[in-house]
Amino acid sequence: MVHENPCILEYLHIRAVYLKCADGPEAGFVVLSEKPGAPSGRPIKIDQLGIHHFAFWVSDLSERVERLKAAGVKILVGPYESDSIAYGDAPDKKVLTCLFEDPDGIILQFDQRLG
Repeated sequence: MVHENPCILEYLHIRAVYLKCADGPEAGFVVLSEKPGAPSGRPIKIDQLGIHHFAFWVSDLSERVERLKAAGVKILVGPYESDSIAYGDAPDKKVLTCLFEDPDGIILQFDQRLG
């Protein structure tokens, strides 16, 4: 299933395509995104074309983040709520999300559906 919704990232001037491997609220997906401009030659980050991070659905995001902090993990984006439309879902539902780095500098993301 391919879900394209460029309007959700329009304010960042990013175009994204969501590739879901199954239906359902816990189905995994890959986000391919592109930011206009020439490539920099540096490793890709969150706003560049390619696989830039891996995300996992969890049911206990706040507790996991506290454990990451206690272990000295670099938190890139602390827990915050966003609209579920950014995940290819219907609007007006909330998702709690957090991004952090693994020991190799790879970006990882935890997401938790709220309510």
